[in-house]
Amino acid sequence: MAGNISKKQAAFIESLTKDSSERNDYLASFLRQAGKSGIRDLTLEEASKLISSLKGIKTSNSQDSPPLTKKQKTYLESLLRNEAARVETGKFLNSLGLVSIDDLRMDDASRLIDSLKKTVSGRPDQKARRYASKKQINFIRSLATGTDKEKILVDFLKGRGKSNIEDLFTDEASEIIDLLKSE
Repeated sequence: MAGNISKKQAAFIESLTKDSSERNDYLASFLRQAGKSGIRDLTLEEASKLISSLKGIKTSNSQDSPPLTKKQKTYLESLLRNEAARVETGKFLNSLGLVSIDDLRMDDASRLIDSLKKTVSGRPDQKARRYASKKQINFIRSLATGTDKEKILVDFLKGRGKSNIEDLFTDEASEIIDLLKSE
């Protein structure tokens, strides 16, 4: 016996069919053919098949893709610390008639991220360096208390041509965390 549809699957199906008459029509037809009265009556396997089919339906509505995820937004924000990335993002948003990254849909956010990774790294074949996370920055601040540790941090930043903690890349943040913890 197959398991029932998961909550995530049900929510994803609802997001795929929201504002799309083509996908809503397909959903109704799928449910009729499966002898189901609603999405929640589907099995895991039926839900997977339905999701695959719905994703394959291209519609004229630009809102077909779900909104960008929190993870995408956080990653975009880290990439946008780079001036070239901000310029490219502005052009990308303008081409879509959008004002903010908050207005992006998941598929457009993915395309933008792929493009920005090349911009930030400088070369398409070079892996982009990411800026330190907020968690790393806060941890560095908590470790750099006291005159000796503050001096270590200042010297570390100067040695890398950085003016503040927010300019550190993840690997540099890890390095200073290790230094501060060892003192």
